[in-house]
Amino acid sequence: MVIKTRSVKYMPFSLSLASFVNSIVWCVYALMPLDPYILVPNGLGSLSAIVQLILYATYYGTTNWDDDEDEKYDLQMSSTSKA
Repeated sequence: MVIKTRSVKYMPFSLSLASFVNSIVWCVYALMPLDPYILVPNGLGSLSAIVQLILYATYYGTTNWDDDEDEKYDLQMSSTSKA
């Protein structure tokens, strides 16, 4: 979605950063006793978090933060009465 719209409006930076930090901490923990069952999935998580942060840095400048485009996607409830 970020690449398609060239916007990071709906991609929270704090979540991407927290994911990166969390996976790095677990990778360091897995390297202490060298546990591949912890290292491999968290290494992959680190790579995906790095990709997210690179995407955020790449498309941050092209994001239109004042765009009210999401208003056209609001659902309107209609009331129907049965007689």
